[in-house]
Amino acid sequence: GPPGAGKSTFIEAFGLRMIGRGHRVAVIPVDPSSHISGGSILGDKTRMDELSKSRDAYVRASPTRGVLGGIAEHTSDVISLCECAGFDFVIVESVGLGQSEIDIDNAVDMLLMLVPPGGGDGLQATKKGIMEAADLVIINKADGTLLTQAKHTCSDYKGAMHFIKQKNIHWQPSVELISAREQTGLNSVESRIAEFHDVMSSSGSLSNKRIEQAMHW
Repeated sequence: GPPGAGKSTFIEAFGLRMIGRGHRVAVIPVDPSSHISGGSILGDKTRMDELSKSRDAYVRASPTRGVLGGIAEHTSDVISLCECAGFDFVIVESVGLGQSEIDIDNAVDMLLMLVPPGGGDGLQATKKGIMEAADLVIINKADGTLLTQAKHTCSDYKGAMHFIKQKNIHWQPSVELISAREQTGLNSVESRIAEFHDVMSSSGSLSNKRIEQAMHW
C-alpha cells in the first residue's frame, strides 16, 4: 500500500490476533534507503510496540539498498529463514508501493493491498500493475471523520474489481472495509485469508506458485 495507508498499524493489530490464535508471527518491514546517503531509518518496529514485545513475534526491518519492487534483495531468503525458525505466519510490510512495484508478489503466498480513504476514484482503482497482483484489497482508516470517505473509496474499488483481470482462476479478489486502529473488520480479513489458503492449497495453485518463486529467485 502507499505511504500513510496504515500498514504498520494493521500489521500490529492483525499480528496480535494471530498470536492469540496460537501462531508465531514474523514481520519483515522493508524500509526505503536514501539515494543520497544510502542509509535507512528502519523505524517500522517502533510503530509495533505491543507486537514486538511478544515472545511469539519477531520484527526485523530491512533496507531496500536501491532495490525496486517493494522488497529488499534478500527478502525471500529471510522469509525462508523465519519459516525454518518456526514462525508459521510471516508478514512482509513492503515499501509504500506504487502501481508497478509488484516484485513482492514473487516472494509471498498472498498479496494484500492497503488503501487509505480517498485513495483515488474508480479510474485510479482500475489502473494496471499492483491492482492486478492484489489477492485482497483492504480500505483502512474507516473510522471517525474518515468513515464516509472510506465507504466511498470502498465502493469505487469494488466497482473497479469487475474490470481487473483475474490473476488465478481459483480465486476472486474482494474489497474489505476496516479500521486497524479500532480493530473493526479484521474478522472479515482473517476469514478471507483463511479461505485463500484453503482454496489455493486444495487446487494446487499455492504449491505451483512457490515452485515458480523458487525458480525466480
